[in-house]
Amino acid sequence: MPTSTYTQLQASHSSLFPSDIITMKYRVKEYWIVNPMLNSITIYALNKVEVYEQHAIKTEKGMITSKLLNGFHLELEHIFQ
Repeated sequence: MPTSTYTQLQASHSSLFPSDIITMKYRVKEYWIVNPMLNSITIYALNKVEVYEQHAIKTEKGMITSKLLNGFHLELEHIFQ
């Protein structure tokens, strides 16, 4: 992401957490947010136009699968015991 675009993101998205801005700056292709209070995992992934989209969200139980790492998945029951 060009520096000017990064600067614009910082100015126009004051509600973003610093980690979100860093994620955008370095173009992390996929990131997972684990919320132990809600027993949930949310996955965000860059799409073709380099915008983050929610790829998956699971709460309590079930399987969540990576978009980036082919075949990688987790069972929430094993995470939130």
